[in-house]
Amino acid sequence: MQLVERHVIKRTDPRWKEIDQAAFAAKNMYNAANYLMRQAFIFQGERILGFNALYHQAKHLPVYQELPRKVAQQVLKILQQNWKAFYAVKKDMLFYGRLPRTAAKSSSGGVRAREAGWNSLLA
Repeated sequence: MQLVERHVIKRTDPRWKEIDQAAFAAKNMYNAANYLMRQAFIFQGERILGFNALYHQAKHLPVYQELPRKVAQQVLKILQQNWKAFYAVKKDMLFYGRLPRTAAKSSSGGVRAREAGWNSLLA
C-alpha cells in the first residue's frame, strides 16, 4: 500500500490561479511528449522511447521549461507508463485473440484537449 497525501484546493483559495496554470501547462507538456513518442513509434519503428531518450528530446521544448523540473519529469514518467500499459494490453490481445476481461479499453496515451482540460500535478 502506498501512502499518499491529497490536497483539495477550492477556487476561492489564493493559490488556485497558480495551480490552475501549472496544471494546464502539465497537460500541454503531456501532449507535446506524447507527440514525440508517437513520432518515434510511427517513423522510427521504436516501440517505446526510453525515459532518457524522451527526456533529452523534451527538455528543449518550451512547455517543458515552463514547469518545475520535478513536475515535468513526473509527466514524462506517467506518459511512459501509459505507453507501456498500451503495449501490455496489445500483447494480451494477440495472445488471447480478444481484449482480456481485466483490461479496460486502452489507447496509446491519448491526447488531452488543446484549449480546455488540465492534468494532475505530482511533485
